[in-house]
Amino acid sequence: MGDPGTRTGSKIIEILKEKIGTGLHLTETIKCDRGSQMNCDEFKSEMKTLGIKMDFSSSKHAAGNLHAENAVNCVKTVSYTHLRA
Repeated sequence: MGDPGTRTGSKIIEILKEKIGTGLHLTETIKCDRGSQMNCDEFKSEMKTLGIKMDFSSSKHAAGNLHAENAVNCVKTVSYTHLRA
């Protein structure tokens, strides 16, 4: 069955490629929390392959990085919508 983070990490990669498409190759940095789907080996490996740096927000001071938290909430909303579909 595997790690749940890996399964949702795969789905996040699929959604990013579908929604951002070739623009993903122009992306330099993705800000995210340390959720299992963003912190799994598969997701980190894919970001490394694409040359995208991952910038993790602090779990202790999440509100201190408002833009990252807003982006995380946006990605979560889109992801959950597509995961339910």
